[in-house]
Amino acid sequence: MLAGWKEDKENFQTAEQQFDAYVRFYNAYFERPADMRLGIHLCRGNYIDSRHFSEGAYDKIARSKFTNLNVNTFFLEYDTPRPGGFEPLKFLPKDKNCVLGVVTSKFPQLEDQREMVKGVYRAADLRC
Repeated sequence: MLAGWKEDKENFQTAEQQFDAYVRFYNAYFERPADMRLGIHLCRGNYIDSRHFSEGAYDKIARSKFTNLNVNTFFLEYDTPRPGGFEPLKFLPKDKNCVLGVVTSKFPQLEDQREMVKGVYRAADLRC
């Protein structure tokens, strides 16, 4: 995906600069009273048969996303191998939280319950 970004002559910034611009844009609209909590899900796009417009693990954007985006809660996709492992959660500040999306709506097969529970415990270990 980033190779395509670099090849596009219309892009006048690096992907990192563009991501930072999005964070600033979102934060400008997220101004709110101190007692109002806000959560966000930045979707990769999931269409029929799991077609999507974005892919890759959270690793490259986790530190900036979790620390600089002015929200309290992140709704994260962890229902396929596409987002990678839970390691990026170590960058989630203690005053923020996340909801792990480990159940998919992309495919008709049910997930293995034991595997989902093990994954949630692995994620929790990174937060403690």
